[in-house]
Amino acid sequence: MLLFRVLAGAFLLLHPAAARAQAVWDMATEYPQSAMPGLGVTTFAKHVAEKSAGKLLIRPSFDASGGIRSAGMLAAIAGGRVQAGDAFAGALEAEDAIFALPSLPFLVTSIADARRLADLARPFLATALQNKGQRLLYLTPWPPSGIWSKSPLKTPSDLAGLSIRTYDKFSSKLQVRISPMFPVKSIT
Repeated sequence: MLLFRVLAGAFLLLHPAAARAQAVWDMATEYPQSAMPGLGVTTFAKHVAEKSAGKLLIRPSFDASGGIRSAGMLAAIAGGRVQAGDAFAGALEAEDAIFALPSLPFLVTSIADARRLADLARPFLATALQNKGQRLLYLTPWPPSGIWSKSPLKTPSDLAGLSIRTYDKFSSKLQVRISPMFPVKSIT
């Protein structure tokens, strides 16, 4: 018991805001703090602290430090490993097909399109989460899919030999379909 008190005291010294908070939520993301989703988690935590006058503290964790990746986020929340999470929706498609919507290739071609899709999808995503006993807290429009390269891709043969990272089922299927035409290496 003394060890617990010492550890709890050390935690409060390291995190004085936790002593004032009436509740502390752990919030996970698989992305680095410097990436778009990581910045979103940091911003969300700041806004929650301000709006709740410090009564609710969000304690972010980045880089899947707790072993929680986007595909396992809903299960981690349901299981009580964390109280909140930020996940790439496409990775949650096994939970409900609506989560695949933002990752459909070429559905959006601009950030404005991505915002509009997010606005249209919000009630459906919220319902899918509600059916799992969870709640949508915020939604970040995802930039359009594309192939990003250090050098211009002007002809189909410029794709030959590229390493292309795929991030969900749809981008992987697209990669498989173009691979016979252009030998590229898929990185998932």
